Amino acid sequence: MVTALLRDDTAGARAAGHYALTILELGLGRYDAAFGHALAVRRGGVAGLSDRVVPDLLEAAGRSRHPGAMATAARGVDVAVLEPGREALCRALLADGDAEEFYCRALGGLRDADLARAHLLYGEWLRRRRRRRDARAQLRIASEMLRARGFAGFAQRAERELRATAE
Repeated sequence: MVTALLRDDTAGARAAGHYALTILELGLGRYDAAFGHALAVRRGGVAGLSDRVVPDLLEAAGRSRHPGAMATAARGVDVAVLEPGREALCRALLADGDAEEFYCRALGGLRDADLARAHLLYGEWLRRRRRRRDARAQLRIASEMLRARGFAGFAQRAERELRATAE
């Protein structure tokens, strides 16, 4: 199905295929591949998907091994045009230092799978700052929400992070 979308002559179908692969690769923790697919969606300029993929692009770039990935991902991105929850999440992903305020704002402005993934990203951020107790709370929420929505790859990521906090 996704392969057929990528071979389709229409930009919208190709972008949808790349977007689906972006989400798949992020869930599996294959950030370099996710970055390439997200970049293809962003560069495709398809209304709706081009902006929707921005947090995914920034997440993949931040974890990618491609030199300069974050600079490439951020080029031409105006997060202020995104809906408030997605804007806050992007600002958290772009933050050099303290991103906690942005993560908290994102959690208040997102729903469903986006909210579950924000809990995961916030939990991962907290764990990297050695705030294990706070990380566990976010990662437990993420794991439960992601499992309930059928996002097995992302749920497994949350569970790996939980184990890394000595849960």
